[in-house]
Amino acid sequence: MMGRNILAKSVGELAALYHPSLKRFVSSSGRTGIAYLLAIQDGTKHIVHTLSKRGALTDAGRQNIPGGMPMLGHDADPGVIAQQTLQGPWADEWLANVVDDKPLPFGMTASYKQWGQFGATPLWKRAYLGQHYGLATIDVAIGNQTVPLMAQWRRDDRHADRTEQVGTLLARFGVNRTEFLDSLWHGTQQRNPNGGIGQQGGFIASLQHRNKLLAFTSPYPRLHYSGDRALPTHVTSVQTSIALLDLQPKPTWEIHLDGRQVTEWPVRGAFGQRFTIKDGVTFIGIMPLPGATDLGRDTEVLLTDEGELTELQGGGRLKTTLVLNLFNYRSGAPLDRNRADLDEAWGGFALEVGDATEFKDFAAFQQHIAGVSVESRWDAAGKTVHAKLVSGADTLEAGFKPGYTGDWDRQTPTDQCFPYRRVNGTWPYLAKDVERETTLAQFSRTGRVEKGGAVLTVEPGRMACIEFEPITGAFVAYTPLPDTTSWRLEFPGGITVEPHGKVGMMRVTAWLKERRLAIEHAARPGDAQSPLAARIQVRGMNSPEVLVNGQSATMETDGCIALPRPF
Repeated sequence: MMGRNILAKSVGELAALYHPSLKRFVSSSGRTGIAYLLAIQDGTKHIVHTLSKRGALTDAGRQNIPGGMPMLGHDADPGVIAQQTLQGPWADEWLANVVDDKPLPFGMTASYKQWGQFGATPLWKRAYLGQHYGLATIDVAIGNQTVPLMAQWRRDDRHADRTEQVGTLLARFGVNRTEFLDSLWHGTQQRNPNGGIGQQGGFIASLQHRNKLLAFTSPYPRLHYSGDRALPTHVTSVQTSIALLDLQPKPTWEIHLDGRQVTEWPVRGAFGQRFTIKDGVTFIGIMPLPGATDLGRDTEVLLTDEGELTELQGGGRLKTTLVLNLFNYRSGAPLDRNRADLDEAWGGFALEVGDATEFKDFAAFQQHIAGVSVESRWDAAGKTVHAKLVSGADTLEAGFKPGYTGDWDRQTPTDQCFPYRRVNGTWPYLAKDVERETTLAQFSRTGRVEKGGAVLTVEPGRMACIEFEPITGAFVAYTPLPDTTSWRLEFPGGITVEPHGKVGMMRVTAWLKERRLAIEHAARPGDAQSPLAARIQVRGMNSPEVLVNGQSATMETDGCIALPRPF
């Protein structure tokens, strides 16, 4: 049962982050290779494939995936994942509907404490899945975050069965030519075999709300590089960079600067101008933050196609299709890394993604982006950037301190990066001790979890989870750890499930319309002060069909059912 609970937590996250139309996971990620974001499929994808009724794999049988990327990775091949299902499925059958037919839009927010290092101020991972696209961030990119911010989309209203059907956007801080695809290893000309790109002289931090975000960047002291990177001998540019990848033989997108279509590169622009992109049914707006630090630059904004062909972790060679650079410094003369103002330099942008289900057409999206308000100003006394994005009914506000150095070694609390963050006037992430929330699930240590109208109440400090799947109507509520706790589950319509005493690992799956319950319980023996429950009582459900630990159980006249003895 403990193993099943571990699987439920992990596979549930995979199911939540899987976009059924893109056939890809929409998520920030650390140690990975970009080829796995684009085309290569490995163990996690194969797990979702065993659950999907339509199949999750793409590019099956192809020998000509763009860039020579292979279809399959080498860490966990599909045969191994399939063989492991012989011992039991990776998840309950109802989770297939979360994989294939989750209600869109769909969202997930999760705390990330990085092995306990950020227990007091957790990092926040957020993902949002629209009809034709997905957007994901980690709020403060610590250490070797290969994908701190990403968007992917399809350009037509079909399932993306081939790599070329999907477009990708990435963003990070960069020095000279910003690296998006892989990194050189220890300053040599060999590529890093682990595939981690690492911090390139600075970091990126984001505030995301659904399909909108504010992103901020800043150099580290003296442009220190993390991981296996070596600082270039001569620094000729420092910038915030956004990469666009279109793996078609010839891109079919339309790119506009302040409403005027551009077709030749490079394109020069200025802070305050706005880029809009139409890629079939998906629309993207990019708005550089005004007032970004000027360390000496001959250009503010540059959109270029000068990517470098790069060997990818896992196989294949690619280059970025286009890169949008927002410069703090750009000169033929090398930058003095000892400059006092370097550590407080900042840059950033606002981003919004939309599609043909949200806007009448691209012209309507462009009109919307033209009306978006983007403000940012530098507070020299507080050494803080104050930024505000107003788009439609949403207002995103953040204070960002570019002097933050919360790298792997220092583990500086993230409230020293963001003194405040607000979305529509309130805290944008989860309440204290709520660990994960999706459109259909909640994981919490607060003592109360709720989803779909069902409420599970346990003792504060105990982890509790509840999930709801609307197609089958399945509710699943459980305490995944063996710590004993009181336990009460309430469903809409006055139905309750409550043990007579404390329980350990308890899992109740309910199909209310079918009047079916599956109760599972495993626990260590209790003591005289805290005896374990011997019975569980069901109220408000007439003559239900009940299984207890997989065996048919008899309900007594008072609605009580015997629980198995503790092991």
